[in-house]
Amino acid sequence: MRTGLAFKILFRAPIRTALTLVLLGAAAFALFSQAAEFAVLRREVNAAASRYRGTGFVEASPPKPRAKRARTSRTTFRLRAGQPDAMSC
Repeated sequence: MRTGLAFKILFRAPIRTALTLVLLGAAAFALFSQAAEFAVLRREVNAAASRYRGTGFVEASPPKPRAKRARTSRTTFRLRAGQPDAMSC
């Protein structure tokens, strides 16, 4: 295909050409902005990591088993001083 013919096709559909160029530009901008953000973030994390000095560590262990409580058939409630009795309402 000759270059003259390609330009004729582009100029025959100006809206489609403009829309294609806008979408191509937006995709290129998104790609390069994400790459630049990644580079800056990586640089800052490495700089912060070089200044960090750990003094200890925490080790997670499984929880200790709890002793089972004996179940009673009757539950008792105590009222604190100053609280109204439930039956007085």
